[in-house]
Amino acid sequence: MKQQTKRICDLLTSDRGDVQCAAVLVLGELGAGEEGVVDALGELLAGRDRALMTYALEALEKIGDARALDHVTPLLRRDDELQEGAVRVLAGLGNGVAKKLGERLVEAGAPERRAIQRAWTRIGTVAATKLLLESLAREAPGDVEDALLGVRREVTAMTDRNRRAMTENLRKFLSGPEARRSKEARAAALRILGFADDPSAFVVLLRNAKASAPPIVRTAALRALRTAPRPARGGDAAARQLLEALADPDYEHVVRPALEVLVPMTLAPSAVEELDSLTRSRHSDVRRFALSKLGTFDSKRAVEVLLRFVDEPDPAVREPAARALSALTAARATVLSRLLAETRSERAWMLARVLKPQAEELSTEQVRRLGERVVRHLDHDNRLYEPLLFLLRHASATACREVLLRRAMRKKRSRRFEDTALTLRLLERHEIFDVEVRYELAIALLKQSPHGAARSDDPVVELFSGIVSEEFPLFERLRKETVLTADELAWLGAHFVSREHDEQELGGQVLHLVMRKAPRSSLAKDARSMLAQHGVA
Repeated sequence: MKQQTKRICDLLTSDRGDVQCAAVLVLGELGAGEEGVVDALGELLAGRDRALMTYALEALEKIGDARALDHVTPLLRRDDELQEGAVRVLAGLGNGVAKKLGERLVEAGAPERRAIQRAWTRIGTVAATKLLLESLAREAPGDVEDALLGVRREVTAMTDRNRRAMTENLRKFLSGPEARRSKEARAAALRILGFADDPSAFVVLLRNAKASAPPIVRTAALRALRTAPRPARGGDAAARQLLEALADPDYEHVVRPALEVLVPMTLAPSAVEELDSLTRSRHSDVRRFALSKLGTFDSKRAVEVLLRFVDEPDPAVREPAARALSALTAARATVLSRLLAETRSERAWMLARVLKPQAEELSTEQVRRLGERVVRHLDHDNRLYEPLLFLLRHASATACREVLLRRAMRKKRSRRFEDTALTLRLLERHEIFDVEVRYELAIALLKQSPHGAARSDDPVVELFSGIVSEEFPLFERLRKETVLTADELAWLGAHFVSREHDEQELGGQVLHLVMRKAPRSSLAKDARSMLAQHGVA
């Protein structure tokens, strides 16, 4: 050791921490190739000063001398940033320490094993990759996922060049005799290949996911497919293979990972028959998957399959089928026809809700048929009108108003005022409950009123009162109203003449109308008395 270097090493034992740290930093820059420097820095790693230990690890990483191995490896048992520093030092030493790390693995606890596996991943040589796979193959089943998680983080953080090198190493291993001898190591290689962000890996993984592969290998390949990028071509063949896997009796190791791969995939329309078969699966999540994918095929065949499930008792199946149908243009005509012919209320409501998202896309003819069926159910006092009316409102508010108003006027002409009112009230709480509808409802309710002493909260009075303030020829309509009697007009006029402004004016006009309609009756006498009482000319 040079005299100058020895003097700097002596400063490592100084009582002053700042002097020690400065000496470590200098040795990291100058100590490469100097005998004794690595041992001097290594002795610091057995101390308790974490800052000084961190600086020592950084210096040893710069020096890159294999003699640091014995000093650094005890830190692999830790579970903190010092362990990470030790991994960096070992990874920097390269292939030369890979085998020696394997010798420590026999008696290593979990934290040390994870650290060694990370170091091997960073070294990335053929030998290191082989040691990594062998160590993963020896992991207990319950510890494999934890070990792979650490490897995945390392692979994700690699440069593109290092990741390509790792991928090539894995491919060589998978095509060699070691992979055939050890199913566990082959499974580990497939899992890591799934982390490598290599589009070409998909084919390799798919080949190993066949039913003929050993179970542990098939499961690993399926799980790796979840994270591997999809190729631009060949998706249909992959989808068929994975769809077949959903019928496998092993749910945990085959069906579930295959399902996780399939969920984000876009399937071809030719998969309808396979999906139809899967709707009968004993696994509810497979059935839901099949139904949701059928909803991506805007075809008559897909609609036929989905319609089987719209009244399924199990909501976990019924609701995905309904959602899928809601998105299909091809479902519109078929579902509407079934709705119009439906005789069960619950199923009719389901069909109506299926069509709601497409309600505004219904044709004029379809809206007309829907309105006719609403009227027919109303005429037969059948509550099936409710789901149809729900859909009609969403399809066309204008058509809904016209259908109900037309029926109400027919009932009015037949002097069935209760039916008139019931029909018009179906328009309440909607924007189509306009002044014309409210006027006709007020007339229908007036015809049913007992015509005793008027109450301020009488619904008839409230309706007419609301109309007075609007741009509506209320008195002219009342004057021409053929269904109202002089007695009903007198009741209405008597109430409004006692009010103020426009309402009192309306009351006066109606009472004058009563006097003209029945000039010699007691109603006319009472009308003149009320006009005089309230000073209305």
